[in-house]
Amino acid sequence: MEIIDLIKNQINIALSNIGVTDIELNFTIETPPKDDLGDFSSNVAFLLTKRLRKSPQEIAQILRDELDKSSFFEKVDNVNGFLNFFVSPQIYQRICSKIL
Repeated sequence: MEIIDLIKNQINIALSNIGVTDIELNFTIETPPKDDLGDFSSNVAFLLTKRLRKSPQEIAQILRDELDKSSFFEKVDNVNGFLNFFVSPQIYQRICSKIL
């Protein structure tokens, strides 16, 4: 499984935990333009604004708080509604060991 798929799975778990389970979201996972912004970034909060009737920043904060509970990420930041992920070194080690 690709790391992007693993991150999407973590986001879907967080969405389920906050009660968003009955919709299909086509959110993206991308590499941020600057290294200090994280390993990966997602627009998922922007896709939920109408559904949750909250700003992307509020939604991203709710998801950040939920994703922070996971050991998958070393850190998750909410930057203007975008979620920026720092994947934990242990996850990278597991992925690399599978590749080898």
